Amino acid sequence: MAWPRNDDPLEKSSSPYSFNEDFAIVSRAEREIAWVATTKTSSAVFRRFRDTRMGDPVDIDVGERAYVMTVADWKGKKVINYRLAPTPADHISPAQAFGMGADGKADAECGGELTVMGAAFKISSTNVN
Repeated sequence: MAWPRNDDPLEKSSSPYSFNEDFAIVSRAEREIAWVATTKTSSAVFRRFRDTRMGDPVDIDVGERAYVMTVADWKGKKVINYRLAPTPADHISPAQAFGMGADGKADAECGGELTVMGAAFKISSTNVN
């Protein structure tokens, strides 16, 4: 499980400035990532993500400012990056947003894969300066 800290376009209550009541769950059995929105009395899945490149997802990390998700693939011995929302306009000068996919309208976009020597089991995209 991961608690994304970002503005999620599918969940209006999300915020990059506090821990959300939303979280993402990795399912190895389903080879899927599911996002769940919670309240004090209920919970509901608001996004599901599957991709054939994810053979055995075991961990994820979701970026804080741009909605980039990194997936650790145990059996595939790799990490995979995905973009799940348009790049925010304030990240580019002059300001402009970039959509996903060839036409800029896709639901997600694979940013690439990195093969690792062993089985990837835990990842972090924390930037420490």
